[in-house]
Formats: sequence, structure tokens, C-alpha cells
Amino acid sequence: MHGPRSARHVALSVLVGVCAVLFLFDRYPRGWLFYPSCWVHGLTGLYCPGCGATRALHALLHGEFVRAFDFNALATLLAPAASAWMLILLYQALRYNRFRSPAVPGPVLASAVLAMIAFAVLRNLPMAPFSLLAP
Repeated sequence: MHGPRSARHVALSVLVGVCAVLFLFDRYPRGWLFYPSCWVHGLTGLYCPGCGATRALHALLHGEFVRAFDFNALATLLAPAASAWMLILLYQALRYNRFRSPAVPGPVLASAVLAMIAFAVLRNLPMAPFSLLAP
């Protein structure tokens, strides 16, 4: 069962499964046990760039864009690019039966890392308007 179709089925199953879990099970306020907790926030009390991203993706899947932005503005803004990336990977898996990640230009990668660092710093500042970035 390691033929060309198995890779396609695995890729499609994982994508559909992740979206289904995010759509059906809200992270907030119930706190389902299978969702991971942020160890950075747990250890330091600070918000990392990913804090609130699960709740933001859940809100995006339900069409609640403002709520998603409130949970994690960076994840909400990067969701279209991440979705495009995943669709390219899925297309390659379904069409060509390969899982090769498209190359990311160095400046794009550096910009993304700098944006995450800046977002992490700004969302932990205890003054307006930066405090609005906290989940």
C-alpha cells in the first residue's frame, strides 16, 4: 500500500482531518484536551507569536474574521499565504504523487521571521494599542 495513490490519500486525509477538527471543536472557551497548550505562555506568562492561533483558525473556518483577528492578528493575516502553500503541496501530492516543498526565497523567510519576532514583542507590551494584540 505504498503506491502512488497512498501518498495522495494520506495528504488529503490529513488536510481534511485537521480542518474538520478545527471546524468542529472550538478551543475557546471549552479547552478540549487534545489541543496543545502554549509552553512559552505557561512558563513565562508572555504571549508567543502563535498564542491564539488555534482559536483564530477556528474562527476563520467559521467566517468570523474580526474574532479571528482578535485572537491572533498575525495568524489571521498569514492564513491566506499558508493556505496557498498547503494547496500547492496538496496539488503536488495529488497530481504528481510527491511531497516536495516549494522553495521559499531567503528574503521572504527572513521577513516572516522578523514579523513574528516583532509581533511577539509588541503583543506583550502593556500599553495601548499594543495590548489589543494579546489573545
